[in-house]
Amino acid sequence: MRDPKDIQHEGRTLAEILESNRRWWVGAGGSRANLRNANIRNANLRGAYLSGADFYGANLIGADLSGANLRDANLIGANLSGANLWGADLSCADLHGANLWNVTAVIDLGLPDGWFAVAWLKGRDMQVRVGCRSFSLVNGLKYWAGKDDRREVMAALEYAKAVARARGWDAADLEESKPAAA
Repeated sequence: MRDPKDIQHEGRTLAEILESNRRWWVGAGGSRANLRNANIRNANLRGAYLSGADFYGANLIGADLSGANLRDANLIGANLSGANLWGADLSCADLHGANLWNVTAVIDLGLPDGWFAVAWLKGRDMQVRVGCRSFSLVNGLKYWAGKDDRREVMAALEYAKAVARARGWDAADLEESKPAAA
């Protein structure tokens, strides 16, 4: 794993860029992280504060983003192949066109009803994002239940549960929605 202090982007270390982004996000000065098209391959970003950062087209192959706060981050077109997102906060993150192949703790749900959809594990809670809406799995199922124009979304959430079970995810949401025993 590469240390953020050893990674340069546009004349600054990744560690400096991320600290400035954290200050910007909490309203204490700083500036939004512009990591467009950055090469952050195999970076150790475990638990990093990345809210609102712009990773458009960035190379994050094999990066450790476990426990990272990626809330509202722009990950459009980013290559996250093989990245570890276990426990990361992806609430409102934009993953359109991101390469999620072999990503730990993320399930690409495709485009149900025309909306980009993804599920991920945060702690023991399964989270889902469909379009601009982010919920826990249980709350998402409640929100979209009975909406005739969101049948594909409901099918995608059922698919997310099935894949999570197949992967052996230990999610509280799956306990609440286990299929009946035969």
